[in-house]
Amino acid sequence: MKLFLSATILSLASAAAVQKHGTVQQLATFPGFAENIAVRHNGHILVTSLSTPSIHYLNPARPNKTTLLQPIPGANGVSGIVELQKDIFAVAAGIWNTTARRETNASVWTVDFRHSSAHPTLRKIVNIPETTVLNGLTSIPGTSIVLASDSAVGAIYAINVKKHTHSIAIQDSVLAPTGPTPNLGVNGIKVHKSNLYFANSGTGVFGRFPITRSGKPTGPAETVSQFSGSVDSAIDDFVIDEHGNAYISFHPNTVFKVDSHSKQKVIVSGAQQIRDPTSVALGRGSKKGRKALYASVNILADPTVGGVDAIYL
Repeated sequence: MKLFLSATILSLASAAAVQKHGTVQQLATFPGFAENIAVRHNGHILVTSLSTPSIHYLNPARPNKTTLLQPIPGANGVSGIVELQKDIFAVAAGIWNTTARRETNASVWTVDFRHSSAHPTLRKIVNIPETTVLNGLTSIPGTSIVLASDSAVGAIYAINVKKHTHSIAIQDSVLAPTGPTPNLGVNGIKVHKSNLYFANSGTGVFGRFPITRSGKPTGPAETVSQFSGSVDSAIDDFVIDEHGNAYISFHPNTVFKVDSHSKQKVIVSGAQQIRDPTSVALGRGSKKGRKALYASVNILADPTVGGVDAIYL
């Protein structure tokens, strides 16, 4: 989510000057702000947007042919998305004011594709009225717990999908934003093994907490990698592969890889290479799809144009 005024982080050599390690194909564009991305088991792509309560649906084998699924009730935008089990996803929705960079009426829903791809079943899990920026989502494997980042106060909610309850599992200064409202703190989050990984857009910290199966921390946060940049440069959402490599979207136009030894490498960079990325997801399905890293991207003009880029590693 690129909804911040500035990132108070130290300067670093321009990422654009570093050799890139991926090739990019533009798959789709659509009106509005593309926020987050997930991939179904069949390789089809789901993209959320803060500009519509409907999820954009794309078959990457048919570029430039996106469709909008039915809207989430009581919302005008959708932020985080995560797969809970095969063909069932959770999404965060709300009434977004993108000028103020805040939301009201936040809620979390399941989107069930098991019976229909064109008309998935929507079910509300929980309302979270106290949050003003419900952002990234992740799930804890083998449980009914979804974790959600609150970028305004620097907290992680634990949401029980079966019990329809929620509570704050982690609130820590390492997750907090820097500077005045509407700056953001913790943004993307992912569970990998027994750790919750997080990206703080305000500080540039890519870190992790050891957690229990309920999402509670069992120790302090550890910085995995420190990112830097200039005004309006920040890490956003990310994905982690089975080997522990993280692929991280970085504003304004870079995707980084952080390997299991915390070494940073630029995958692709430059305005002519990758449009402003907000999130990334690993490809699935076909042989070609499994070689791809998909990014939700934006052309920040007036009006904003969102889309999907494929990065072939």
